[in-house]
Amino acid sequence: MGRVEAESRLKPAARGDWLRRINWSLLLRRATFVLCLLDILAAESQLSALVKTGGGANRVTASPALVALLLVASFGAAGLLCWQHVFDGVAEAWWTLRQAPEALQNLRHLPQIARAWLLSRRAALQAQLDRWRIALHASTWRHWAGLALAWIAMVLALIASALAGAAVPVLAAQWFWLAGTLMLLVAACVWPSAHLSPLHRMRWRLTFGVTSPRWSRWRALWNRWGDWLLLGALLAVGAALRLPNLASMPYVVHGDEASCALEALRWLHGEVHTLLSTGWYGLPVLGYGIPALVMHFAGDDLFGLRLSSVIVGLLSLIVLYLLAREFAGRRVAFVATALLAVSHLHIQFSRSGIHYIHALFAVELTLWLLVRALRDRSAVAAVLAATAMSVSAQVYFSARLVFVIVPLFIVGLWLLNRRLLSGRGPTLGWLIAGLLATLGPLASFFRTAGDTLNSRTDEVLILNQTPWMRDHLIQQFGTADILQVLLRQLAAVPLLPTAVADQSTQYGPLYSLLDVGVAALVTIGFFYALLRLRKPVYLLLTIWIVGTVMFGGILTIDMPDWQRLLVMLPALCLLAALLLEDILERVEQGIVSLADHLPSLRLPSLAPTLAATLLALVLVGLSANWNIQRYFVDYPHQTNHDPWWTTYTDIGRYLGTLPAGTHFILFSDDSLVADYATLHYLAPGITGSRAVTTDELAQALANSTGPTVTIVTAGRASDLEQALEAGGTLPPGSFTPYVTTNHTTTFYLFTPQQATPGGTGG
Repeated sequence: MGRVEAESRLKPAARGDWLRRINWSLLLRRATFVLCLLDILAAESQLSALVKTGGGANRVTASPALVALLLVASFGAAGLLCWQHVFDGVAEAWWTLRQAPEALQNLRHLPQIARAWLLSRRAALQAQLDRWRIALHASTWRHWAGLALAWIAMVLALIASALAGAAVPVLAAQWFWLAGTLMLLVAACVWPSAHLSPLHRMRWRLTFGVTSPRWSRWRALWNRWGDWLLLGALLAVGAALRLPNLASMPYVVHGDEASCALEALRWLHGEVHTLLSTGWYGLPVLGYGIPALVMHFAGDDLFGLRLSSVIVGLLSLIVLYLLAREFAGRRVAFVATALLAVSHLHIQFSRSGIHYIHALFAVELTLWLLVRALRDRSAVAAVLAATAMSVSAQVYFSARLVFVIVPLFIVGLWLLNRRLLSGRGPTLGWLIAGLLATLGPLASFFRTAGDTLNSRTDEVLILNQTPWMRDHLIQQFGTADILQVLLRQLAAVPLLPTAVADQSTQYGPLYSLLDVGVAALVTIGFFYALLRLRKPVYLLLTIWIVGTVMFGGILTIDMPDWQRLLVMLPALCLLAALLLEDILERVEQGIVSLADHLPSLRLPSLAPTLAATLLALVLVGLSANWNIQRYFVDYPHQTNHDPWWTTYTDIGRYLGTLPAGTHFILFSDDSLVADYATLHYLAPGITGSRAVTTDELAQALANSTGPTVTIVTAGRASDLEQALEAGGTLPPGSFTPYVTTNHTTTFYLFTPQQATPGGTGG
């Protein structure tokens, strides 16, 4: 009995010890964070219902109170996660304010302070000159050889710039351009580095981990091959979502896709003679050479065109994984790349032959090479980063955002974390030399190429107040006042993840950019990044996202146009993964703390990591399920049976079955034209004309001499029937619907009795 009484007396004390060991402040913060997260998920879920209306920034119907709740809860959640950083920052600011009176009192000693500062600067400059003098004496043959080759590269680039800027194009300019770029790359390889070989200097972060004989076989395998296994799995999933039924999904062949295909065919037909020339929409021809290269081996049909986008899309997954590994561990890299791999936006433009995915890849590649150059002080990476920036200027317009991100990132590092740029002067010098060599001739060419450089910008930039732009703004917003329009566009920014629909005709689905879970992480993550700007990864992501939203959204018409915002999708995925990693680390800490407080609960040593990883996989799985459902089920139902989307494609696919030399007459209104790029690409060798009135149709039929088909759009079918019933100028004939492979009818075939049709409906 005494033993029982003793145990009963000990239990309250033990319970009290357990309660005293609890960190109630930490528990309160985490409980508040969970409440904020639930509020954010609920708000994003309510906002996601608005996207089905198809509205953009000009038709925002979200409740201001709901948006305010979303922003406040997101900022609060980010602040709770960055509690220590915020506390340290506030303490530093408070200390600075407390020192302000003393600093003001020292103003009377300003001349002495200025003299001391100048003396210190003079001493620092003298020390730097001494270091350079010592380095000059210690220079090896590799230094001198690298500098000599770099000077030769600059001379070649100068010659290329002079030839490219001549009034009459000189074909030799491109060869001097390429020679200067290659010579500079050779110079960077010769330049001495901490690593022996140029290849090792560009090593991936996917290094083989060190193993120990005491480890199990599986642990050793994971430590050595983990990155490669994860990346291989991600590529397999990415290919599985992008390759099946590539020529028929998406069904719609947009005119922009067809225009890119026609430019690629120019390459294949030998009609492109120099890289210093432009193609469709004033873009340099190099961007169209990328699909042409794939089409050369895979075929010049629609499958070959879209396969080039699949390859570029898969390469972008690799680069995002590499970029994430520069800053974080495997789990972050895997989650970020997985979210990108299953994103419906990335899947769509990896399956479409339009060149938008090229811009995303060029931006990713440039930023990864820039990070590698600054981290390893690599001259090779710096020159390659400059080359990637040159490529960014030659693909889709949104890739030019790198000319905003790169300088702002370097300036931001100098202002917020200057020590990270210490000793990187030569690396930045190689970057500048690379830009002169790779962009100089291109800039000279654009200087004499008219308005090709800014042609698209002039069309979409709100600040460009042309009469057409003013009419367009009045039609959308009811006003052409720049300030009011920009404020309304800015108010729509928090709604971009879930509440506004794509306004483009290239994609235009009635569902959100991100699923609710990822959107919540991104919204919190943006404020989280703002609170941690001193860390390079958050500085880079903030500039990347803000720059894209500003120049691809707020300042342009028809916001949001997802093809302009596509380049920030990797940044959104990486930001979501970094925030999730912070949350998962706290989950792991919570599990460990629970095990410490409950000794009877014996957990394996890997239990916290496995539990957190399982949560990450659940998030990726939910995101994948949502995106796959939307893209492969909902989107075909929206577009494949809608004549507004498919009429050109249906007509083009039909004309593609006719023999070359056939002429078609398109009886339609002003909304359709006979020389649309989709018709040219899907039906090569077929000519056509348009008739708007029945008299024009009768005249076109009377003038036709060879094989001719008459295509009547659905909107003009009743007009033709009435004209045939009334008699008159139109000859009698059969009037039949054409049933497409989607079992819909978007056009009709009219066959005069005296004419021999070039094809029949089916």
